[in-house]
Amino acid sequence: MATDTANPARPAPAAAVAALRGGVAELARARECGAWTPAPLERRIAELLAVATAGDGLLTADRVRAALWEGAFPLFQENDGRLAALLSQTLKVLHTVDACPRCAYGPGDSGHALRHALRHGDGCAVAVLAEVRAFLVVLARGHAQA
Repeated sequence: MATDTANPARPAPAAAVAALRGGVAELARARECGAWTPAPLERRIAELLAVATAGDGLLTADRVRAALWEGAFPLFQENDGRLAALLSQTLKVLHTVDACPRCAYGPGDSGHALRHALRHGDGCAVAVLAEVRAFLVVLARGHAQA
């Protein structure tokens, strides 16, 4: 059985997934109890990602980067940058998936995260990315999260 060489500069995939899962849960709770209300710019960024993922349902590093670029510096200032932080955590998870040396698929491939999870069994990464996407869709629509 082959093992991957650990890269100390890159967080372990499980740690990145756990941090992202905690981040989206915390922000969802804050939104539900009224402690955090997305600003118009944050809703717009969520809308951009909801539209970008409407066809295949997948968040990709390129899509998240484009949304962060669209929001630019003000996104990091809105509401203490909480949505920007969540998107940054999302990027960390996407980069751990994209950096897998065992995959034949590469970064920017919209189905890479899903195929990676199916090949290597870390479905938790795909599940948390789906949670983030669902949260962004809720933000974009302005409805209470179910």
